[in-house]
Amino acid sequence: MIQVFLSRLLLMDNQPQQVISLQETEGEKRSLQMVIGSHEAQELNRILHKQETPRPLTHELASQVMKELGGTLQQAVIHDYQEGTFFAELHIEQNGEAVKVDCRPSDALSLSLRCRAPIFATPEVMDSQGQTEAP
Repeated sequence: MIQVFLSRLLLMDNQPQQVISLQETEGEKRSLQMVIGSHEAQELNRILHKQETPRPLTHELASQVMKELGGTLQQAVIHDYQEGTFFAELHIEQNGEAVKVDCRPSDALSLSLRCRAPIFATPEVMDSQGQTEAP
């Protein structure tokens, strides 16, 4: 597994889709470019800037539910890429059991940032979709 971090979140006004980049923490410093929805990008921005909301939004609610049910997010993994779409899963530990939950990469990122859990990409995804920035 290759650990990555959210290295770029580009918010473009009045655009239905936004661009994010995940970069390797070590090694070749390749990055994965993803297009996500505007609402998902706004949530990532809220988490990064520690902005409070009057009531829990979806990802805050999901993290609270997971916690109340005895679960701990161990990591998020971007594990596949098919026909222009990335696939991710959450690895949750609950009562000593490992549980994997399929999700969108944007949801995996939001929950990982909120829960302070590491984010990984499989070598296969990074090898096929990773880009190295020109010097």
